Amino acid sequence: MTTTTPFDDPIAFDERWPRNDAVRNARADEDPLLFVADHVMLADRRPGSLAIHASFRDETPSALIVIPDAPEECSGDDRRTFLGNVAQVLSLSGPLEGLGLVHHRMGPSSITESDAEWSRILQQTCDQHDLAYIGVIARTYSGAIVRL
Repeated sequence: MTTTTPFDDPIAFDERWPRNDAVRNARADEDPLLFVADHVMLADRRPGSLAIHASFRDETPSALIVIPDAPEECSGDDRRTFLGNVAQVLSLSGPLEGLGLVHHRMGPSSITESDAEWSRILQQTCDQHDLAYIGVIARTYSGAIVRL
């Protein structure tokens, strides 16, 4: 029997990520942001929790940063400052290529204004730092994946 916990949909997870390593790795390469959304530890999934995916231009492996205690609602300026700081810190690890974001929230399984604002601010941050915009996913309390 499969149980559901907040911010989780184990049936969808099993469908997306089969136990076959070759298939799972190929899917992760095709859709790194979905991989991140599905692989944030359950203990770190709560309203406001953020996961940042970073890709690099050289052989540096991609990075995942999880901030489980971020506030669910914050101002646009706070989001802009946060993402700018993330880009600067990650660039110390290697030549940064792109950024993606997964945020956890309450609410509907459709795009909200908060989702759209995260997307706009991530796009602005990527433009300012000459990075690829990988995308934004909202993960809802029900476990739904809302892709922008």
